[in-house]
Amino acid sequence: MSEQTTDQTPDNGPQIDGEPQTQAPEVKTPGSHPNSEAAKYRFRARKAETALAEAQARIETLLRADIERVAGESLAMAGDFWIHGNDVDSYLTDGCLVDAERVRADAKLLVTERPGLRKSQSPTDPTQGLGGNPPHRLLRRAGRFC
Repeated sequence: MSEQTTDQTPDNGPQIDGEPQTQAPEVKTPGSHPNSEAAKYRFRARKAETALAEAQARIETLLRADIERVAGESLAMAGDFWIHGNDVDSYLTDGCLVDAERVRADAKLLVTERPGLRKSQSPTDPTQGLGGNPPHRLLRRAGRFC
């Protein structure tokens, strides 16, 4: 084996035994490849799209619940409001708030078309409590039994 000497001259770079050596290519980190950078942005975009879809679904659920709350003033089952295939967007104002008057009007219209959907009035039993008896009649009855 021959002894190797490393010399470096300013004009021709490092040399081993008088032969010029080429520089090793720069080692890039795994994430610095252009395709991996694009993949990173695609991943971020997909993640943002998923988060947006989830947020929109939550908002739609909340708006639907608010519409059903208003419709529940007239209907026995607030979920019956969607019988005709109404959608949430048709009951929103320009400011994306629930138009309560329109919901009430459509709920009343639905009740006139289908009276069975109407919220039932709670029946009262006049024999219970003060139901149909005015207070002065109760006092007279109490006097008779004493």
